[in-house]
Amino acid sequence: FNKIGAEGAKAVGDSLAKLEQITNLMLNFHYSNIGAEGAKAVGDSLAKLEQITNLKLWLFSNNIGAEGAKAVGDSLAKLEQITHLELHGIPDEVINEIRHQLEKPGRTVDVRRF
Repeated sequence: FNKIGAEGAKAVGDSLAKLEQITNLMLNFHYSNIGAEGAKAVGDSLAKLEQITNLKLWLFSNNIGAEGAKAVGDSLAKLEQITHLELHGIPDEVINEIRHQLEKPGRTVDVRRF
């Protein structure tokens, strides 16, 4: 498995933030040991992707804890163009909060947990 850790997640996040026009993205961090700090860095970077409409984010087995999951959730809730969001390794209560934050009149967002 890939053990990039928090520093590796920050580096990936720094690169992601430069993809300003990307609309479709899949990030697989399964078993990468990014922790809460790495999850926050990735979430902060994803929040800058203003054009993204379709995101698959896999964070299973990363020891991100409640703090990291909430940080990711808060960041994802800022994605105003998102129409499809697939999350792995994020607790149900955080996913429900993301769904609630993304709900707006006349807007449908497909938020799924796997």
